[in-house]
Amino acid sequence: MATHESTTADGLERAAGRCATTTYLLGAGFSRAISGSMPLLNELGRRVHEADPVLKDRVARHEIEDFETWMSLVATAEPYRNRAENYESLGLYSRAVRQVGRVLQDEVSIATSADLPVWLQRLVQIWHATKAPVATFNYDTLTEIAAKRGSLYDPDERLVLPWPTVINFAPSGNDKSIGEDSRNIAWSSFRLLKLHGSVNWFWVPEDASGATLERVPLFDGAVEDERSFDTSRWLPGREPYIVPPVATKSLFYGGPLTSHLWRSASAALTDSEEVVIMGYSMPVTDLTTLGLLREAFRRKQTLRVVVCDPNPGPVVERLRSLLSPDTELDVTTFDGADAVRSFVDTRWSTVRKSVVETLRSHLFAAGDMPVSINGDDQEIRQVNSFTRSGSSLTLHASNSFHTTMWREDWDLNPDQEIGPSYFERATTVATALEGCDEVQVEDRTGRADVWGGRESTLGLRRWFDLYANLPHER
Repeated sequence: MATHESTTADGLERAAGRCATTTYLLGAGFSRAISGSMPLLNELGRRVHEADPVLKDRVARHEIEDFETWMSLVATAEPYRNRAENYESLGLYSRAVRQVGRVLQDEVSIATSADLPVWLQRLVQIWHATKAPVATFNYDTLTEIAAKRGSLYDPDERLVLPWPTVINFAPSGNDKSIGEDSRNIAWSSFRLLKLHGSVNWFWVPEDASGATLERVPLFDGAVEDERSFDTSRWLPGREPYIVPPVATKSLFYGGPLTSHLWRSASAALTDSEEVVIMGYSMPVTDLTTLGLLREAFRRKQTLRVVVCDPNPGPVVERLRSLLSPDTELDVTTFDGADAVRSFVDTRWSTVRKSVVETLRSHLFAAGDMPVSINGDDQEIRQVNSFTRSGSSLTLHASNSFHTTMWREDWDLNPDQEIGPSYFERATTVATALEGCDEVQVEDRTGRADVWGGRESTLGLRRWFDLYANLPHER
């Protein structure tokens, strides 16, 4: 269920996030929304405790119940412990980190053994289209796998982008893909900022330079490959790079990659007109993150926030405590067990309608021009008919052909309905789009929804590979 405390912005602009000024913050509740078996932080602590016999013997259950506090205490050298005790604590932390990796990788394998939720696929497409900064505190790789499966398309390069582009290829990995080691392309997509590290990142502990930090491949459903991947062989001497949530004085936060990620998150939050908090409870013990938010928001006169949480009230109150009394807080909340999915469904519906309306205005402006699809200066597919079903319009397109073949004084191929006699005018298509919230394209090779990947065709230029004989900017 969604509730609004105030409405100071235009509803369409707010729902669509069209100015690319929305930053997303993801917590453990986001991963739980993807798969009900993904553990929240304290649940993770209990599972780690049960799985490791040394931890079970050396650490009392009540100590590890507050997992983030325990991790921070044992990961950091403390003045009240002697050198041997600090090394012993660090050893316990290393054991816990290894178990965190095992528990989460197993859960990710289970969650990705089938199709990912539809709402997650849609959210990744929204992030990709709006080039959104996405800061996550989660160690798992569910978001990366969703991006990999999404076949996100770069219209400028006319290629499906390699998934590591969402983490800006940082850290680098031994599963290098095109664009990472052979092409210098400025791939365009959302930015995933993994502020607390990842279960597929490894480093030599206490390496302040960060030079030893590398990632291993995404084992998307390849359970046997994952379990046979020997990090001691490929990354000898390295441990999972998992950052304790409140260890502000540890070497983790001094490394160049982590510092870069946190500075990037700070800049994104400072510049954003809207912040969407998904499954992150803003615990009072997470001092580093609370400091990040306080600094990023302190000069804002108005802050628009969406909170997606089963119980958003405490999150909103903690957020208020970080703000200046002069800051106007405009809050929308989605609550209940399906809070994240409800938010995505709402935004997806509104964005679709917004894109269709923008497309209609472009088509009307084009007048009697013929409408062609998914082409460039040399190759097009022309729209030769359309059908309407409810609020969905399907455009029927010819097979692609080179524009050099098009002669205005004769039909190229009447059997395939290609040529000047076979096209729909832009104003005709625009009129047919009235009241629609969905557009599809169909040709003899199949059907493509306007929100898909490689075969996407219609919409705003920044959303899709748009060439419809309409004005657009490169």
